[in-house]
Amino acid sequence: MERETKIIRTPNKHKVEIKSYITGREKRELRDVFLNEMDMNVQGGEPEIKEIKGSIIKKAENKAIEIVVVAVDGNKNKILDRILDMRSEDYDFVIGEINKVTKETDFLG
Repeated sequence: MERETKIIRTPNKHKVEIKSYITGREKRELRDVFLNEMDMNVQGGEPEIKEIKGSIIKKAENKAIEIVVVAVDGNKNKILDRILDMRSEDYDFVIGEINKVTKETDFLG
């Protein structure tokens, strides 16, 4: 069964096909990016974050793009590069739409 997708148009008219939802497996992949970039302890039954690496935002955005975006302007090759090479307003628009699909907070902080 093929997953439902939708087409969004960026401010500069790029046609981006994205998944309508992510699976539990994909949510875990995205969460793993955060968990792998944090140094945590459990103190008194509560998690305590000791350190978060600065690269977490970049890695999380890249993983989200890889998971959610199906095609850019009808092309399914080099999707991450195509999104990263867009004008910043188009990139920000796509990230905003990805955040809606993943139901996570803004990766840009």
